[in-house]
Amino acid sequence: MPDPLVQGTPQSSGWVPNTPFVPASERPQVSPTPSDALKAGNQPMVPSGTSAYPDPLQSALKTRVESASVSPLRTYQSDLAFAMKSQNTSAVQMVAREQDRGSQGMVTTMPKNPNQSGLVQQQSSLPKIVFAIAIILFVGGVGFLGYAAYVRFAPSLPSLASLVPSFSEKPAPQKPNTPAPVVTRTISRPLVSAEVARDVSVMQTSPAALTVTLAPFRSESGFTRLDLFRATTSVPLVTADFLPGFGRNALPELLRSFEPRFAFGYFAHQNESDAYLILTTRSYSQTFAGMLSWEKDLVRDLGKLVMTPAREDAYRARVAETKSTLFTDDVLSNKDVRVARNTDGSVFLVYGFLDIETVVITTSEQAFVEVIDRVRTARIIK
Repeated sequence: MPDPLVQGTPQSSGWVPNTPFVPASERPQVSPTPSDALKAGNQPMVPSGTSAYPDPLQSALKTRVESASVSPLRTYQSDLAFAMKSQNTSAVQMVAREQDRGSQGMVTTMPKNPNQSGLVQQQSSLPKIVFAIAIILFVGGVGFLGYAAYVRFAPSLPSLASLVPSFSEKPAPQKPNTPAPVVTRTISRPLVSAEVARDVSVMQTSPAALTVTLAPFRSESGFTRLDLFRATTSVPLVTADFLPGFGRNALPELLRSFEPRFAFGYFAHQNESDAYLILTTRSYSQTFAGMLSWEKDLVRDLGKLVMTPAREDAYRARVAETKSTLFTDDVLSNKDVRVARNTDGSVFLVYGFLDIETVVITTSEQAFVEVIDRVRTARIIK
């Protein structure tokens, strides 16, 4: 018969030291429920016929492990939750802010502690503050320079009232027997400087009437300029007022190429008096081609205006003899000219371009050179 002390050995009944021994026959055989197993420390359920009591050694080890303080791992989720809590924002706003920073080429890092959040915001706003200060300083500097320039040059600047044209009201009707008001002519800077300048009132602009009006001034001495204006209106004559009458055989394109301004006068020298005509052009090529085409009729059209009757008769006789226009190329005062000469070398007529805007027509080489010099002088004098 086995010894009752041996029946309760740890090998046969699951006994462990430091626990009171209870015979197996006296132990209750109760199957624990799942809830009882969870309450017992998540121990697995034991089948029927085995001990439902937990192992004391395992319970002690588990309690010691659970009581140890283990710090939790730091994850992106915990950092995100901390940032949302510290900055009082939502996950959607955090994602949108990360996308905005990524589009600007900025690297976004989560602050390691709450004190670093304000530092990151200050660093990101620092370039904007510097840029705003630079803009303010630049605008202020420009304004200061403008004010200094205004103070410096204000006395020499014209007043606003002088720049605005004034318009006078319509004059009241004149009473009977009241003399007519004097009309003042306004003449721009002349094309040529002259020793003598005469104002010539012209009643008619036909070739015959104009020739009779200008003929008396041929006897003037020195270099004379005649400023022509209408007698009724005191308005200066323009090229279109007289040249079409003289240029009956000129091309219409040539007449249209001339500007309104012109100059006419006489140059007396060595018992000679040569007439000159200065025309301005708006198209050099059109005027040059038109003058070449006009050469065959140039003396016939302008002869009465610029030539004496004796010289005009001599030209016609020479043309009838040679059957040509007599115009050839030449150079006077470093200018290319076209000259019509007599058999003795004397000049009937000469014309040339001072520049691409100025044509000079006269009746001698000396007069052509003199006119060029005086046109240059008039451009220098203000």
